[in-house]
Amino acid sequence: MTDAKEGETASVGVLEMAATGVTAALHKTAVAPIERVRLLVQSHGELVRHGRALRLPRPEDLAADETAVGRLRSRFVARTGLGFAFDGVTTTYARHVMATEGWVGLFRGNSLSVASALCTGPAQVLAVAPLHRWVVNWVFMRPDPTQNQFLFVVAHAAAAVVSGIVASVLLYPLEVLRLAMAVDVKIKPIGTGAVTAGFEHTSLRALMADVGRGTFANTAGARAQDLGMMGAAPFACLYRGLWLGIVGQVAYRSSLFGIYELVGTLRGEKKFSPAQEFAASYAMTGACTLLLYPLDTVRRRYMRAGVSVRAAQIDAEMATRGVTDAAGAALNVNPDTGARIAYRNWTECATHIYREEGPHAFFRGASLLPIRSLVVTAAMFTIPRFLGSHTLQ
Repeated sequence: MTDAKEGETASVGVLEMAATGVTAALHKTAVAPIERVRLLVQSHGELVRHGRALRLPRPEDLAADETAVGRLRSRFVARTGLGFAFDGVTTTYARHVMATEGWVGLFRGNSLSVASALCTGPAQVLAVAPLHRWVVNWVFMRPDPTQNQFLFVVAHAAAAVVSGIVASVLLYPLEVLRLAMAVDVKIKPIGTGAVTAGFEHTSLRALMADVGRGTFANTAGARAQDLGMMGAAPFACLYRGLWLGIVGQVAYRSSLFGIYELVGTLRGEKKFSPAQEFAASYAMTGACTLLLYPLDTVRRRYMRAGVSVRAAQIDAEMATRGVTDAAGAALNVNPDTGARIAYRNWTECATHIYREEGPHAFFRGASLLPIRSLVVTAAMFTIPRFLGSHTLQ
């Protein structure tokens, strides 16, 4: 009897793991086109700094100098080879991807999202869920919600925080690689041809080779390799901005759990209908995501830009050897604009966004969140029920 129970428990664990992974993979694929465009919009400022995109015309440009806007559109057409006007960043990126890569381009990098999602199931069942139970049962001694509601909420919130940290550490490298593939746009060279034409990384293999050399999104690392010096630590870039991701996970899970408990308290004994549950989940996830969107923007742009911690050392080495850049571009500098690409730390990244682009830049791409949240919530509601009904059969 005991063996039968253990076998049944193990079977349920495997089914739960598979259902979690499949659900996550399907919902990632469902939102992939929206997510590709959203990530491009969110990272637009960084693509401009890297010379991979053009600055948007500001309202004062449109009002004051139509000729300047016309020149900007001409540059855009010259770079992309597309004949339509530069009529807004979201529309432009969507049309650009469709015109240069086809509809398949909307799913660029989605294989990494699916891989991360499939890893979510085993991570959830084998690491996150047991850790959650351990924190509640052993650290907080399994508080009784009827006797101490506050301690019960604190215990589960703390467990969610610890679980979020573990999940972030395990799956963060896949997120970095997915971002690198998603925000890589196909362009034509302009000016002196200093900007790389086509994709920066034509495949995941090319991206991993760059990561292994320690030169991914890091001009300083690439220059160090050219000079025979040691570049950035290989694979260290896969954890760039990790602690920002951890803070975001902790804040997101805590906020979501807090709102969930508040809704449960207000609901009392009353049961929600499926439509009410869907609406509540949609509102909760959307509110938490929007609240933490500025932090996510800083993290992704910092992740994309690279770190210039060795820039001073490499500059000194170049001066000693009398090495000059044939293209006339200084270390970590955009050859078109002359602006330094890499950031010293995340605070410099946040400061740059605020000063150079304005507070609204922290929310760039947020207009797509309602659609994304709707698709995610619908997938999370329908797929587990579908899998559950077929599993029971």
